[in-house]
Amino acid sequence: MPSYIQQIRRIPKPGKSESVLQHSIEGLKSLNRRGNVNFTVSASGESEGAITTDIPVSSASDLELFHDAFRNSPDSLKAFDEIAEECAKVELQIYRVVEPGVQPDGGAKYNARNIFVAKRGEVGNVIETLRELRNAFETVTPLITVPVGGNADTVRAVVQLSSIEQLEQWFEEVASDKFKEYRDRIGGLTIHRFVEVNRVEYRSQG
Repeated sequence: MPSYIQQIRRIPKPGKSESVLQHSIEGLKSLNRRGNVNFTVSASGESEGAITTDIPVSSASDLELFHDAFRNSPDSLKAFDEIAEECAKVELQIYRVVEPGVQPDGGAKYNARNIFVAKRGEVGNVIETLRELRNAFETVTPLITVPVGGNADTVRAVVQLSSIEQLEQWFEEVASDKFKEYRDRIGGLTIHRFVEVNRVEYRSQG
């Protein structure tokens, strides 16, 4: 089970989406590590059509070794900067894994990132409610993470999906009467929820 996820989130400049996508895939392949590259297919302006690389790591020490190796590799630094030149924005974020997700058979083709912003002092209750939801779902088992740095009131629940049809099934399950209590609890504990649907273009088992 991974302990952390290093995320690289890139917003391509106009006309550079495919180039950034392919170079991001090449970058992940060069690491010989587990991970995936995905791009946004449905979201509002908060997402800005992102191309995201997610790299799971097994421990804090492994994460530090990953950073050390990157900083000590001129080729990696050069490749990173070359991709950045084609981007309007590049963001780095570390996420701590609270609960692992479960991949569908054959691997995920899509994912749905649910970003919750808790009311001040309620992030712990949001996490516990999402844990209960995670165990109650029949269609999916979400990954639950919190950021290391950034907005400390944020919690993510990432759903790995085999198809758009499974996404539809999960939406229907969330909207069912069975989960009304959970929806009400989450609504009372948070000030914002944002959902972003992404297509997984490439994944590696390392």
